[in-house]
Amino acid sequence: MEQIARVLWTRREAESLTYAAQALLIAQDLGDRPHEGRLTELVGHIYSDTLHDPERAAIYFDQALKICRETGNRIDEAWTLWGMGGLALLLDDYTRAMQHYQQAKKIAENIGATLQVGWDLYYMGDAWYNLGNSDRALDHYQQAQAIFNAGHHTRGQIYALISLGLVFITTEEFDKAGPSLNQAMQQAEERHDLVLALRSCQALSAYHRLLGGEENLTNAIRLSNRIIKLTAEGGHYEHELLGHYLRGAGLFELRDLREAHKSSSIAVDQLERLIYLHSPQISASEIYYGHSRILSALGQANNSRVYLQKAYDETMRKADLITDPQHRRDFLHNVPLNQVIVSQMGQQ
Repeated sequence: MEQIARVLWTRREAESLTYAAQALLIAQDLGDRPHEGRLTELVGHIYSDTLHDPERAAIYFDQALKICRETGNRIDEAWTLWGMGGLALLLDDYTRAMQHYQQAKKIAENIGATLQVGWDLYYMGDAWYNLGNSDRALDHYQQAQAIFNAGHHTRGQIYALISLGLVFITTEEFDKAGPSLNQAMQQAEERHDLVLALRSCQALSAYHRLLGGEENLTNAIRLSNRIIKLTAEGGHYEHELLGHYLRGAGLFELRDLREAHKSSSIAVDQLERLIYLHSPQISASEIYYGHSRILSALGQANNSRVYLQKAYDETMRKADLITDPQHRRDFLHNVPLNQVIVSQMGQQ
């Protein structure tokens, strides 16, 4: 039953909770505390990244951590902390996420769980990337990549290639970004991994849009159309949303304002029906700000201000979660988009 739950969980299927909960009840009835801790952790993961219920996820993770420490189960203690880090990332609490990942990494290193160390480093890179510290993000992604390469962990390698490409885009090292993202796309397609193919497409679309010029913008739109097509069968709501956003952003640069507005409106409508946006690349602030720019270009000043305000509110919501003053300043001033949003709101 546990194995079925884990398989369904890796597919992010809600039914995984039914099997995990039943297995947990059996472990509790048998008084099998180590197994109970492991399954409690699994239920926490399901509530976090499949059902997107952070309150219940936190309850189960806290229980799992207590049981794992009580039973001396260091492996599952580390994975529980890793899950707590993921939950913090889901809630955009980057500082707390890093604290959990650092604890998980320390345990993983002590017990020789090298692959987990790689994933801890990788997601710490995500936290640094979102905080606007490209140097630290790059360092963590490269450390993770080295571990994934040594362990021949293909999925981890692809994740690292995408994230490294995004950092290179941020630092305007486009000569490094392109090869990294193209390699990620090729490997994702070879694995028939739809999620990683979608993430690669999203990063490549942004890459071509930022390079500019008609040929690159055409490629950016082509890639965004591919994302929309790949998500047509359903089950990838967030990726579909991002495809429409990227299409609108590319069309805006080509000054096809009517079509840009159409795509961007779909993205905004879908965003406002979504509880959490998982993408480490594209934020809700970016989508709102992009829509504001399109509306402004269409002469809809009042509506443009509405979406600029939404972008600002979302940016400041995240900033208010950052307890370290320097990290907060970096987030507001080192992330170009955040800097622009805050500056433009100050001019209103």
